[in-house]
Amino acid sequence: MSAAVLRVDETLSWARRSGAEVIIHLRLPDAGLEAGAAGVELVSTDGRLRSTADVTATDGAAEVRLKVPHSELGSSTWQVTVQLPSSTRFVPVEARLLAAPAIPVALLPGPPPSTRMRPPSPRSRPSWARRLAERLPMPLQRVLRRARSTGRAVAGRLR
Repeated sequence: MSAAVLRVDETLSWARRSGAEVIIHLRLPDAGLEAGAAGVELVSTDGRLRSTADVTATDGAAEVRLKVPHSELGSSTWQVTVQLPSSTRFVPVEARLLAAPAIPVALLPGPPPSTRMRPPSPRSRPSWARRLAERLPMPLQRVLRRARSTGRAVAGRLR
């Protein structure tokens, strides 16, 4: 974990759905946040959501509480970031929010997992027959498609 990432207390941090909202409670030890309001940003591949959170400072730890409309979360995993009072930048929190319409929300503490699968290999070049078929007029393409599906159906019955 780098110094530019805020550590989250795994036992006292949580997220839950309450009606049409998702309530997120983060306990950040040694975060350096002061009591009051702080900006929080949720970042996913679908976009960004900004919200204002209530911060309380107790025993050297900051507790961040915010509410986000569940309808805005969609079905995605969100990286949580908090804006420190001394900066205009958002600092990532070592936790992610998992949200989907039909399942309960979950706060996943810890760093994001590394990818285990290798990237897919590039697609091979289409065969000469497929390239030729793509250049044919649309009515002829439909005839070829029907002939191919009929041939596959007959071959399936012969097996």
